[in-house]
Amino acid sequence: MVRKVARIRNRALVGVMRNGQRETAYLRDYSTEGVCLDGLRSVMAGDVLRLHCKGALISAEVRWVREGRAGLCYLPTCAPSERSRFLSAISRGQRPADAARIYGFSELA
Repeated sequence: MVRKVARIRNRALVGVMRNGQRETAYLRDYSTEGVCLDGLRSVMAGDVLRLHCKGALISAEVRWVREGRAGLCYLPTCAPSERSRFLSAISRGQRPADAARIYGFSELA
């Protein structure tokens, strides 16, 4: 498989909201089209998740799940400015304690 866009490796902690539940996952890599996350529990292809990092929020759809990893693509309905803001936030990375302070993840701080 040939990728249209290069993936950038990163190890930031990303908050995930799904069906009113909050959890965290580790970002493996990202591009302008999507992300690969480690540590998501009970996700299936087709699930829509809200990802957040440093206050930037974006919606993404799970495209594949394999061996504890999941590949997600950003929804086309996301505003380009929000996508840019999210990409900027994850490119700066995030320590686990910093991620814990976002959106009520204080139990991890």
